[in-house]
This record gives sequence, structure tokens and C-alpha cells, in this order.
Amino acid sequence: MQSYKKAWPAVLPLFMALMMGLSVPAFAFGEGSRPEGLLAEVKTLPDLQTAPGTGSGLDLIPHEWRITERSLMRPDGSVLLTDAVHHVIWKVKDGMKSVFAGLELPLGYDGADRPLGAYLDGAADKSFFDKPVGIAADEAGNVYVADSGNHAIRKIDTQGQVTTVAGNGVLGFADGKGAEAQFDAPEDVAVAKDGTIYVADTMNHAVRKVDPDGEVSTLSAVSERAVEVYPGVISAAGSYKDGPIAEALFNEPSGLALDDKGNLYVSDSGNQVIRYIDFGAGKVSTVAGKMNSEYTQSTKALYADGGYRDGSAQQAEFSFPKGIAWSSGQQQLYVADSQNGAIRVIKNNTVYTLLGSLKGETGKGDGTEKSAALDHPEGVSVDPDGSGGWITGNGTRTWELIQLPAGRPDRAIAAAYGTSWLSIQPEMKQGQIMVPLRDTAGGLGVSVMSVSKSTVALQQDGRQVQFKLPENIYTREDRLYVPLRLLAESLGKDVQWLREQQDVVIRDK
Repeated sequence: MQSYKKAWPAVLPLFMALMMGLSVPAFAFGEGSRPEGLLAEVKTLPDLQTAPGTGSGLDLIPHEWRITERSLMRPDGSVLLTDAVHHVIWKVKDGMKSVFAGLELPLGYDGADRPLGAYLDGAADKSFFDKPVGIAADEAGNVYVADSGNHAIRKIDTQGQVTTVAGNGVLGFADGKGAEAQFDAPEDVAVAKDGTIYVADTMNHAVRKVDPDGEVSTLSAVSERAVEVYPGVISAAGSYKDGPIAEALFNEPSGLALDDKGNLYVSDSGNQVIRYIDFGAGKVSTVAGKMNSEYTQSTKALYADGGYRDGSAQQAEFSFPKGIAWSSGQQQLYVADSQNGAIRVIKNNTVYTLLGSLKGETGKGDGTEKSAALDHPEGVSVDPDGSGGWITGNGTRTWELIQLPAGRPDRAIAAAYGTSWLSIQPEMKQGQIMVPLRDTAGGLGVSVMSVSKSTVALQQDGRQVQFKLPENIYTREDRLYVPLRLLAESLGKDVQWLREQQDVVIRDK
């Protein structure tokens, strides 16, 4: 067994959590961007009914503690969600939820009345976990979990048995086979086609590897940096270095994703960047994020400064990126940018924001790509064709890309609402799209109650909505034409103009 000794002792986990909360660098709001024509929607997972005998005891826990960490979409249509509060892995399928692995009833509660985790292998419904985070599956359907509170990598096989692949429940840092190995709060796993498991060993600031025979080795170098977080309180800290894999340095790596070449993306949270391990070239590089490594010379700074900026991958900025997911269908990487409250995309050396505020503001709200607000997303998953997936964190969500309805009308400009095209003929006048008022209102599900020289009154769901008429209205063939955007936005709807296709897309927020 090969082992490594850190230069400085680790701070106890609870103290570390407090320290991290107090040591996050100041954040400056930036500007995000989205490609024209990108249409998506976010929906919060409802409080699903629990299958009897498969976790119903956990329904007694207050809802505000139902926070998920990462998700795994499976070929049978089910989704697995890691729950670091209840210490279980949930399964969601056909509108029902059940406990896939872990104990249905808590063993007990801590001082904050939260369920306690534990460590036990065996049948899935009798096994114990402690703060499970990352989750992945191999080609045969076996599921692997980064059981961070137990400092171990667990396996749930296709027969429903839980075993420990590597680690022994004790915090530490050591290579070796199976139980001889030690980890410190690993947060993610990724499984290669040959069965090799890669581990984001977060608080050891390292990327590890578990061979199919259970032998654990360390791919990267080990940071020897130390930070005085408080007078007289020293903590081991991560660092930053690109180059040969064995010399590379990380700072709290928390997300992993394998691409089609079998190379590994790493969400290097403490460095605020996304790294790439090219096994063929034997090198680590930074593929996205603006990195200033000067902070690694400091004895006071735990992390690099975060920020928020889209555009060139080398100039892009993140703020504690966490879970990541590779899409083979889209050939792009999705990033849960936790403190920016956004899902970002890296493609063709460019970064853009898929979902969430373009100002880096967190919040809770469903809706379109423009109106949805995310609260510290921890993970993101994507289905094979890249058309949708799941978002985990403070609120479990689903997301999907929106496609235009089939059968576009043969006209210069067309307008779509919901799943159909409106039977109107929009016109472009002085840079604004004009539409017949009554026909368009009817297509949007509202009635025109009255029209005066300056005001229109509409009836919507039993309430009246008014808007002022602008100067550019006109009448033709006894039809009053008004700006489409003014009409739709007065009704609280989202409007997007797709310039290339000459289409207007109207959606409920």
C-alpha cells in the first residue's frame, strides 16, 4: 500500500464547513449570455407520492430539508437522486418515488434535528450511507456512489446489494486495495467503459483512480499548501497547476465527467475553473475559467476569486462550479455553477448560460430559460440526445429544450404559442412585429373587452388586463393591428424573436 502524509493536519469536518462558509471570496456580479433561439423550460419536481414501504417514513421529515445532491438518468427511464440529508438514494419513476438504497427510517437525529448517517453494507434496503453525493453507473448497470460522509466509494449492484469498493469509513489519505485506501469527503465518481472508477477526492484536493480489481491510486499531485484560516488555526488547502498529470494540482475537485474519448473533465471548485485530463497526452489543462494562480502563494486565501462571465472559455468566470455532465449528442459540457445560480455550457471554446439569471443571481422559480431562477445548483444531468435532464441542489428540477411545433405555416413571419402555430399573419413595420388584435388575443386564450382611443381591456382567467395603445397602431380591413410583444407581455407571457427563422415564440412564464 502506498500512502501519503499531508504537511498539515485537516480541520474537523464540522469546523471545516463553518470555515468554508466564512472564507468564500467576495463575488462581483457579471454578465451572462445566451445564444439566440435557445428555448428551454425548468420545472420543480412535485412532492411525489412514495411507494408504500420504500421510504414513506422519510416523508415525516420537513420538506425544506429535501435537498438532493446529484442525479443519474438511467436507460429504463428512472432517475436516481442522492440525498445527503436523509442519507439515501431515491429512485423516481412513473411519477412515484422510492428509496433505491439506504434506510427508510432515520437511525436518530443530530443536534439540529437532522437525520444521522451511518456505514453498513448489505441489502440495499438495510444499508447505511452518510452524505452520499456523486453517482454514476457502469456498462452493466451497477451504480457507484461517492459516500462523502463515510469517505468511501460504494457500489449498488444489479441484485440490490451494497458493498464498499474502496475506503473504510475513516477519513484519511492513502492508496492501496479496497479497504486499505482512504479518502476525505469524496464528492463525485465517473466510471469508464473498462470499469475504472475515477474519484473526485474533494478535501484531499486530488483526483484518484480505482482499478477494476479495487486497487486505488492517486493520479494527480498532492497539495502541500496551508492556510491560516483563523489566528493559530491551520488547514491543509488546495492549489493549482496544469501540466503532466502526476504534477497537476487541484483545489477541492467536486465534479467529474468522461467524454467520448474516455478523457476526464474535472470541476475544480476551489480554483473556479473546469480542468481536463487527457490520458493519451498525459496532461492536465484548464479548458474554461479565468485562473489567477497568485492566490496559491497566499497563506490566507483558501480559494481563488469567483466571478461570472460568459464568452471565450479562457476569459469565462465561474463561482464554485460543482456537478458537470457530458453530452455525447451535443458534444458539450454542462456545468452546475452553484453560487451563480446557473447552468452553464462549454462548447467550441465558448461558455454560455443555458438556465438561470444572466446576472449571477440565485433564487427559486420555474419557467423559461429567462425567467427560471436556480438556488445553488449542485448537479446537472443530461439525457443522451441533450434535449433535457435534471438539476439538483436546493430544489430538485427538471429541464428541457423546447422545440417549435411541426407544420410551420407558409408565411414570411409565423407566431407559435404553446404546441401550435397561431392562425394569424404577423407583419414587420418599422422594426416591430404587428398583429391583428382580436385574432391574436383569441389565439392566446383571452377576450377583448373594449378598445378606446388609448387603451385596450382584455379578459384573462376572470380578471381584466389593460394596456395603453402606442402611436404606431393602424387599422386595415376593419382590423386593429398592435405590437405583438406589447400584447403578449401585457398578459405576462414570454416573447422571443428568432431572427434567422423569422419566427415569434410566445410561452407562458
